Parts: sequence; C-alpha cells; structure tokens
Amino acid sequence: MTLPNGENLERWCHNGRLRLRHWWKATSLGVGLGAFWEFAPQDCESLKQTLHILHEEGLRCFPMGNGTNVVGSDEDFSGVVLQLRDACDQIDIATGETGAAVPIARFLREAAHANRGGLSRLVGIPGQLGGMLAMNAGALGQEIGSRVLSVQGFRNGEPFEWHPTPDDFAYRTCHLPDNFVITSLRIQLDPVDGTSEAALLQEELHRRATSTPRGHSAGSVFRNPPEAPAGKLLELAGCKGLQRGNLQVSQQHANWIVKLDDAPATASDCRALFLEMQRRVLALHGIELQSEWRWM
Repeated sequence: MTLPNGENLERWCHNGRLRLRHWWKATSLGVGLGAFWEFAPQDCESLKQTLHILHEEGLRCFPMGNGTNVVGSDEDFSGVVLQLRDACDQIDIATGETGAAVPIARFLREAAHANRGGLSRLVGIPGQLGGMLAMNAGALGQEIGSRVLSVQGFRNGEPFEWHPTPDDFAYRTCHLPDNFVITSLRIQLDPVDGTSEAALLQEELHRRATSTPRGHSAGSVFRNPPEAPAGKLLELAGCKGLQRGNLQVSQQHANWIVKLDDAPATASDCRALFLEMQRRVLALHGIELQSEWRWM
C-alpha cells in the first residue's frame, strides 16, 4: 500500500493534529529518509474513533513516543503513526495508573514527591512508559514488567484491559496481545522516603549522563547475551570506530551507534553497520547478537 493521501487521512483521523513527518527528524538516532503521517489525538475518545476506523479499513498503525529506540526506514510508511502525548499523559500516583505517553523520569519524580517509588534504576531510560513496557525495558537488574499490574488500551479498535503474568515477560521481551494500543498502565509502587528516593533518582541520572556517549543515538544496539555484556564482545571484535556514512560505532561504548552530524542518516547505512557489528562478534565469539531496537 502506498502512503495514504492527506485528504483521506483527514476523514479517518478524528479530533487531533495530523502532519507529515520524516523518520530521521522524528527519531533520536536520526535515521530514515522515508515519510509517514503522524496523528496525535486530543483525547482517548478521539483515539478510539480513529483506531476503530483504521481497523475497519485494514490500515496499519504504530504508536511511537520520542522514537528513542526506533530506526526509521528509507521507505514511506503505509499507515498511520500515533503520537499519544496529548491523549495519554495523565498520572495518578495514588493508584499507580499512568498514561502510556508519560516519560519514566517524570513519573518517578512525581512518585518520589508523593513518597512512592521502588523503580529508581529505570529513571535514566529516555522512553515513555508504553514503549518501555512493549520491550520490557530495564537497567541494572530492574525491569518495568515486574511492576506492571494491568494495562489499558484498545485492541482491534475496541477497549481492552490486559493483566500480564510473569510468563509474559523476559529479558527485553513483552508478549503483548496482538493489535494492542496501550493507553495507560497501573504500576506497583512502594512506600518510600521521598527525599531519599529523589536522591537515588538524581544519582542514577548522573551515572547515565557520565557513562553514555553524547550525540544522536538510540541507546544500546544489541541485547546482552548470557555469555557476556554485548559491549565487551563488540569491543573485542574491533567494532569501535566502525563507520557507514555519518553513523559510527562510538569510541566510548562499542554497543552504541552515534550520528556524527545533524544531517539525515540512511536506514541502509545503519543496517550495514549493524550487520557488520553482528558479523564480527559471530566470527570471533560464535555468538549471534540480537537487536534491542525497533526497525521500521
């Protein structure tokens, strides 16, 4: 299917902002020359109406927050990208329910202010809660999935509530129901001393700021295999400094690709660099690394 035209999308998308964007401008790594239509519904009712129509029309939809672990495509997207920042940004610390578009750092800061917490290791992950759940994001042995009690949203255009079990989660994996668009999550929080929790949050943010490479990036490229951290395997395989176009494996961290300037980068260059990193580790260590990114 070719990129839908704006006139039809105006008919399909109810009460919100519709605009044409390019992947390289909408994602943190800045990769992908293709275009897509982004729709930002003004509330959950608008989202429900649009999802119902998109389902009936058989059109693809992809919810995307800040694009912090997304690699764009050089091709146009045949569907609609949903930006839920306006519709799903509520927080209720008393119940632990928070909108899918709420950044984890904002949620944890508000929780600490209310003397609730227990997830301080996740504060530095630059993602929104819906996307974090979709990949069971984690850091330093802590994962978001272990604290999710229920998930609300729409499935095939209809309201749907999901109650995950521990079997639904694994390392960087969440077995979400098919065609499920998340609108909110209910997260288990612990009673804490707010001042101490705020200090833990600040400490983790400082650690992240000093240990991760600067510039355009999408976080860790590969998941850590059981044998050893992916960064160590990649460094031993001589991956630091590898370059394709304006993308380079960071000299600071071998499991990190950075964009060297503000110009767009192609998905083809990114894929070639990714495959070369993967090939070198397989050849040297006999381990096939798995991607941590979402490729469009």
